[in-house]
Amino acid sequence: MARVTARIILKDPGPPGATQAPSAINAVTVRRYRVTFRRSDGRNTPGVDVPFPFDSATTFTVAPGALVQQVFELVRHSSKLEPPLRQLAGCIIVGTIPQDCVIISTIADVTFFGRDQAGNDISATGSIGVLFGDFADPED
Repeated sequence: MARVTARIILKDPGPPGATQAPSAINAVTVRRYRVTFRRSDGRNTPGVDVPFPFDSATTFTVAPGALVQQVFELVRHSSKLEPPLRQLAGCIIVGTIPQDCVIISTIADVTFFGRDQAGNDISATGSIGVLFGDFADPED
């Protein structure tokens, strides 16, 4: 799970000294999002190098002057049953030192899609680093 924090800023706030503030018509309702994973080494084949991208739904409205937080799913549970994450299971721990362990270092690009109250489509993208590995508690 992850949490996004959103607020509204105007694309064109006006000239210096005569800036404008957002109004109620600028409120944005977000209805869905897309998560795509990539790696810095350029190996980005979904289902081979990184988890498959996915779309999901979430609904929240950001009003002018408000700061809104929303929790959303960043890694689907089903992704853990598909390559390449499935192959990470079974890391051997010897004492406190991992043996035969692989860590997949990715960047998740998350794009939120919605509309303002005037009906204009909007999207906003943010990125976050995600490390995948078999981090199971050895005591379990």
